[in-house]
Formats: sequence, C-alpha cells, structure tokens
Amino acid sequence: MMIDRRDFIRVGGMALAGLWSDGLVGNDILAQRVTSRVVPLIDEVQVVCRRLARHGWADLILSVTGGQLDLTAPNLARELAKNLSAIKRESAGFEDFAAEGHRGIEPGVPSSSLLFHALASPAVVQGAGGKPLTDFPTPTELEVIENYVYGVTPPTLAELRGRVNGAYPARFGA
Repeated sequence: MMIDRRDFIRVGGMALAGLWSDGLVGNDILAQRVTSRVVPLIDEVQVVCRRLARHGWADLILSVTGGQLDLTAPNLARELAKNLSAIKRESAGFEDFAAEGHRGIEPGVPSSSLLFHALASPAVVQGAGGKPLTDFPTPTELEVIENYVYGVTPPTLAELRGRVNGAYPARFGA
C-alpha cells in the first residue's frame, strides 16, 4: 500500500493521539481511518456510542428520553433522527438543554442535539438513577459527534449561498 506524505503525517498524528487517549475509541476510529479513506460518519458515531454505552451513557439517554433513544440500536442513524416526545429536562445536566431540541441529532444544530448536549456538557456526570458515569467522551469523540451533527444532512449550495446573503463579492460565487 502506497501512502503519500500528507496521509503519513495525518496517520502518524492520529496514532500518537490514540496512544495518548484512553486507547479504546481512538484506536477503533484510527483503525477505520487507516484502513479506508472514506468512513461513513455514522460508523464513527456508532463506535463512540458503543464505547460510552457500557459506561452508563446508554442507560442515561434511555432514562432522559423515557426509553425513546437507544444508543445501542442497530440502526443508530434512524434512532438519532427520530422525534422524541419526552425529554426529561429536569434530569441533572439536562436543565439547560435547548427547549426546541427534540432529537438525538438535529442536523446542523449542535445546541438542539440531545446526544451532543449530553456528551459535551460538563454538568452531565451522573447516569440513570444517580449512578456515576464511569467514563467520558474524549475530544476526538466529541469531534466525531459534532461532525455528524453538521454532516448528516449537508446544506445545498443554494442554502450556503442564502446563509452568506451577499456577504462575499460575486467573484467568490455568492
């Protein structure tokens, strides 16, 4: 297998990061990235969710959503996209979750994405029933979830142009 300079540096950096982190998810994601140039975002999200599930996160999310959101579901993309009719915002760490949030992942809106909120919030430290969570997401894992939030439904070119609303000169295609 031939590897160019850019990939060598990228893989080497990820390898060092994997050694520095707790090793589990870093190595799983690293292995996926090294063996394949394109890994679907949802596959990386599943790796993160699988690792954290056994540390109390699956039970916590099930509890907070009244059993509606299962991080271990076989079709995690569908699970994260479905509307949640019950979110217990009075649960520790979820009091400040966006009132308009009603999905595990709200495409393009991290603040309205329950999974991202749970993993990124420093206030979420207890699992279901007040049991302490036994591990927390790494910065790499948070980046994976954030990438999924923004990448699950990428904006069209027309939507991007609408967002800039003439902020760039015509020569840049706006």
